[in-house]
Amino acid sequence: MNVSQQVARVALRDIQRPVALELEHVVDELRRIIAADFPIIADVNEHLLRMKGKLFRPRLLLLSHRAAGGQRSRATTLAAVVELIHLATLVHDDSWITRRCGAHAHHQRPPSPTRSPVIMGDYLYSRAIIELVGLEDLEPLRVFARVTNEMTVGEMRQLEAHDKLAYGESQYDALIRAKTASLLSGACEVGALRAAPRYREALARFGLSLGMAFQITDDLLDYTQPEAVTGKPSGLDLRSIK
Repeated sequence: MNVSQQVARVALRDIQRPVALELEHVVDELRRIIAADFPIIADVNEHLLRMKGKLFRPRLLLLSHRAAGGQRSRATTLAAVVELIHLATLVHDDSWITRRCGAHAHHQRPPSPTRSPVIMGDYLYSRAIIELVGLEDLEPLRVFARVTNEMTVGEMRQLEAHDKLAYGESQYDALIRAKTASLLSGACEVGALRAAPRYREALARFGLSLGMAFQITDDLLDYTQPEAVTGKPSGLDLRSIK
């Protein structure tokens, strides 16, 4: 058996096994951080918790933390923060409605996000910032502040992509680097903050490369695979071309 065949046999559950217990605590941390007495926010938060994905970004942070030899319990809090930032981006562009809930989601979801997605996204961002400040450590705050700025630039780049068929390769690379890969890179970097600089930088580069590959694959699947495979309506990007 060659190396590629051996790698192909590795499943996601095998990769995540070392941090499986921490991932359970990440969900608890998410619930604690976004808890609110205000009924509308509380309802939306519960919906978001049900709709959370596979906690891909928290997994990367926790695995990087393990790889860097970290032992601090705050890793689960930082993992929850990175997922919260991700959820905020989904609420901001309202894509969580179609990607997570399917074509009939508008009959099932709470009404508030569709009326005020920016307000709800801002709430989630603010909760993430409050949690980071509470850690009294500038390093993760510095990384995630940079990342959220890059992601905002990515959103601006996407607004420029009116004609996707005329969008160049370099423009596409810059877009997905900012919008998607930057957060995966940030997750890996924050997980390794206590490691030597060369390990921290290496994990950040790994996260960036993984994020680029992840988004390219996701975009290709949007054109080539049915909704049963991707979990979202096929051809959304193609149908949005004007």
